[in-house]
Amino acid sequence: MIDIINMIIGITALIISVIAFVYTWLSNRYSIEILSTEFEKTREHNFVYFEVANTSTRTIIIENIRLFIDSTELEDNGFDPEEYEEHLKETSAQNFNPFSVSSMPSSMNNVYLIDNSEFSHNFVSSVQIAPGTSESFSYYLNEIPNKISITANKQIGKMGKEKSFMVHFQNQN
Repeated sequence: MIDIINMIIGITALIISVIAFVYTWLSNRYSIEILSTEFEKTREHNFVYFEVANTSTRTIIIENIRLFIDSTELEDNGFDPEEYEEHLKETSAQNFNPFSVSSMPSSMNNVYLIDNSEFSHNFVSSVQIAPGTSESFSYYLNEIPNKISITANKQIGKMGKEKSFMVHFQNQN
């Protein structure tokens, strides 16, 4: 009878230790997610933005971010809203006729009213993301991507340091 009780206690301890091992292994894995995939058509350009969130319990370093449409890698098109507004302002000034009310610009183009969130915030160098936080990125692109590939300093995918996300950007216009 004591042998049966000892065996039950031993099996119970083994099951509990396996569960504790699996729980610890799963909670200490590095993981990231893509959040807030949105785009808007602004100033005749596609402005896409998204967040990379660290959903693990340890700090991770993002080493690279690449955007794709199917298998073609996309690059920021270099659009600068400040230059665009300055160009509109110059064009309006050149076309302005002080004797004609119809030549008045329909809106005042003030470069100083441009919000900082309207500028591209591309991935340019390694970014450290603390547990439970996220980092935002934005791009002006000619096409809307359907895949984001992220490379980190630790294993984030099933077998490697790179993980790809199929994404659908929501139109915010």
